[in-house]
Amino acid sequence: MPESTKTGSKRSKRGNQRVAAQAAILCVLLLLAGGAVVLAEWLCYQAGRKEYEAVAKQYVETVVETAAETKPERSELPEPGPFPDNMDSVWEPSPRLPDVSALANGIQAAPSRIAAIDFASLQAGNPDCVAWLEIPGTRISYPVMYREGDGGYYLTHTYEQTEAKAGAVHIDGASAGTDSRNMLVYGHTLLDGAMFSDLHKYKNQSFYQHHPYIYLHLPDGSVRRYQVAACVLTEGEQSCFYLWDFADDTSAQAYYDRFMEQSLYPTGISVDAGEGKRTLVLSTCTRRIYRRLILAIEI
Repeated sequence: MPESTKTGSKRSKRGNQRVAAQAAILCVLLLLAGGAVVLAEWLCYQAGRKEYEAVAKQYVETVVETAAETKPERSELPEPGPFPDNMDSVWEPSPRLPDVSALANGIQAAPSRIAAIDFASLQAGNPDCVAWLEIPGTRISYPVMYREGDGGYYLTHTYEQTEAKAGAVHIDGASAGTDSRNMLVYGHTLLDGAMFSDLHKYKNQSFYQHHPYIYLHLPDGSVRRYQVAACVLTEGEQSCFYLWDFADDTSAQAYYDRFMEQSLYPTGISVDAGEGKRTLVLSTCTRRIYRRLILAIEI
C-alpha cells in the first residue's frame, strides 16, 4: 500500500475517533444538563411539599389514631347496598370506631381524619384560601385557593404566595368558586407524588373502591361530602369537561352523562341533574398530553 494511502487512512481513523469522542462528551453534557434540570425541579417540588406539610401541622387538627382503634374483619362488614336517603344523619365519624356507613362493594372506606381547621388563621395568612380538600387514605389534604377572575396565578404560586412549580390546589378563577354548581378544582401532578398525583391511582377500580369519598371543609365549619362517580382520561384539556354552570338541568345532565360514558370503569353511581345536587371535578395533568378528571357528586 502506498505511503500516502496509509497516512490518509490514519488521519481518517483519528478524525473518526475525534468525532466519536466529541459525541460522547456531548452526550455526557446533555445527561448532566438534563439531570441538573430534573434535580432543580425535584428540589422545587420538595420545597412546596415541605411548605404544605408545615401549613397542615400549623392549621389542621387531625383525628389521633389509637391502639384501641380496631377495624372489623371483611366477613363482619354488612352487605353493600344503596346509600340511605338520610345519609347526613347516618354519617358520624368517630376517632375510635370505623365508619361502617362508608362502604364500596363491601370494602371499608376511610372516614375524614380532620377534626378541626383554623380557617381564621389560614385566611389571615392568605384570604384566597376558601376551603380544605381531603381524600382520606391518600396524600391529598391541601388548602384550596380561589382568586376570582384569575385562573393562572396558583398554577405557579403556593398558599404562601411563593413562586414555585408546585403551585396550589385551586378552583377555576372564572367560576363562582365554592358556590359553583359544578366546582372545578385543579392541582399539579408532581415528581415526588405530592399535590394531585394520587388522582392517577383512580385508573384502577380497586383504588376507587377503597377511596370513594372526597371531603371539602369550609370556613363556616361545614363539610361537604362527595362520592366519586367517574374517572376519565382526556386527550388535552377538552372544554366540554370544564363547565361550572349550566343553562338548565338538561344541559347539566348531558354534561354528567358524558362523564359517565367515558369513565374508565362503572362505579354504579348515578348523577341526576334534576336532584339539584352539587358536583365536583378534580383535574390534573399527566406527564404527557392527557388529563385525569374525577367527577364526584355531593351526598
